[in-house]
Amino acid sequence: MPEWRSGRRTQPTTMKIKILGSGAGGGLPQWNKGTRAFYAPGLAQMRDEIHAEMCGADLVLVDGTFWTATEMIELGISTKHADDMGHLAQCGESGRRGMIDWLDTLPRVTRKVHTHINNTNPILDLNSAEHAQLRARGIAVAHDGMMFLL
Repeated sequence: MPEWRSGRRTQPTTMKIKILGSGAGGGLPQWNKGTRAFYAPGLAQMRDEIHAEMCGADLVLVDGTFWTATEMIELGISTKHADDMGHLAQCGESGRRGMIDWLDTLPRVTRKVHTHINNTNPILDLNSAEHAQLRARGIAVAHDGMMFLL
């Protein structure tokens, strides 16, 4: 089993991401007028009001913790489902939409990024089919030092 799927922590436990505005100012980003970012690193379920906020954002950084709701169980690491731990899995199951399905409903111009990714999630393998599926849908995988300009 590859190290990134073994359940052992081989990646840093924190990620540094900067969101930069259009100008310099007092240590806080200055946004271009009307630009918005949405950040939800832990999202157990989608609600209408959350989806509406996402639809109105230029940059959406969302929970990418688990690819499937049962990946921790399948790997023998936990007996809990993703939603038991407060995370909406990337792939839907049993008629329930996954995070990818929700991101597909956002305006085409929205920049979509998965953050808060568990080390068991196959999207961390840049050569995996799962990572390719995200790229094909215009969804980026956050990495340490990633920067965004709004």
